[in-house]
Amino acid sequence: MGSISLGEVRIAGSLLATLIQVVGQRAGRRAEGLLLGDALVHTVAVTDDTQEARERTDLQLDVTGYVSTNQKDAFYEPLTGTMNATKIAEATSEVNRRHRMVGWYVARNTASTKPSLRDLAILRHLGDYLRSTSREDDAEALRGESRTPSEAKKSTSGTTLDRRGKDPALAFPAVLIVFSLDLRSSSEAQGISYACHYLSPAAPFSSSESASLAYQTHLLKVRNVSHDSTAEYQAYTGGTYPSLLSPHSSLPSRTSQPSARMPSPVIPSMRPGLADFARAIPPPHVTEYELYLDQILEHLHGLVDEIRAEELELSALRKKQGRLKHLLRAEKEKGRGISGEREEKLV
Repeated sequence: MGSISLGEVRIAGSLLATLIQVVGQRAGRRAEGLLLGDALVHTVAVTDDTQEARERTDLQLDVTGYVSTNQKDAFYEPLTGTMNATKIAEATSEVNRRHRMVGWYVARNTASTKPSLRDLAILRHLGDYLRSTSREDDAEALRGESRTPSEAKKSTSGTTLDRRGKDPALAFPAVLIVFSLDLRSSSEAQGISYACHYLSPAAPFSSSESASLAYQTHLLKVRNVSHDSTAEYQAYTGGTYPSLLSPHSSLPSRTSQPSARMPSPVIPSMRPGLADFARAIPPPHVTEYELYLDQILEHLHGLVDEIRAEELELSALRKKQGRLKHLLRAEKEKGRGISGEREEKLV
C-alpha cells in the first residue's frame, strides 16, 4: 500500500450552516472548537503515462459534528500549542465513541482565511495527538478492549502528546477550517468566508535537511442531507415551475427516489426532489435575505405608526382650526352689530 493522501473533506450543509451561525453570534470575539467526524480509506488503482498501474490510498474525511470551546478552557497550551489531554477528554466526554476528532476550527473578525503560525502549530500538534490516539485505539480494538472517556483521560494525562506518529497506515492529517467575519458599520448584515487547510509533508531543500510540513488549502465539499440532486436541478426549465409549484399539485412521499435518467423534466419522479429541497435547511444567503425582509418590514411598521401619529395630530389641528374660524366668524358678526347700532345713533 502506498502513502495515504487526503482525498475529499466533506461536511453536511446543515452542519456548515450551524457553524456559521455559531461563529456569527460571537461577532467581534474569537471562536474555536474541535471538529468531529469519520475517516474512510479508499484504495484505487492509478495508471500513469508509462502504463504502470500503482495503488493510491485516499483518505475521505466526513465532518459530522463539533464541540465549541473557549480560550479559558482551551484544548491546547496557549504558549506552545501542544495538546491538553485533560481538556480534550472533558470537552469530548459526551461524544459518541464512534466519532473521532478530525480537526478544529477557528473564527476571527476582519482577518484572512489563511492560518496564522499559531494556528499551524496547534494543527501540527493536533495531528500528532490524533495519530497517537489512533494507534492506541487500534491496539485496544485488536485486544477487544474499550475505554470510557474517564479512563482515556487518566491514561493520556501523563503522556507526551506532541510526538510524531511513524506508522503511515494509521496517520491521517488533521484539518483546520478558518472562518473570517467581515463586519461593516454601514450595513447591518455581515459577511462570512471560510477555507479548509491541512498539513502535508514538504520535500526538503537539500539532502542535509529533514522533511518538514507545509500547509495546503483543500476544497471543503458541502454535501446534501439526503441525496445529490444536481442532475435533477439541471433538468428544470421555466415551464416546469408553474406545474410543480402550483398549490393544487400533490407531492408524493419521500420514499420514492428520483430516477437517475429522466426523459422529461415534468415527470412525477422529479417532485420528491422538490419536496426535499423545500424541507431542507436554507443556505446562508436565503437566511440573510430573510433578515433583510424582516428589517424592511419592521421599518415599514415604524413608518406606518409615524403616519398614524401625524394623521391624529393633523386631525387635532383641523378641529382647532374649525373652532378658531367659528370664533372669528362670531367676532365679525358681533362687530357688525356694534357698528350698526352706532350708525342708528348718529342718524
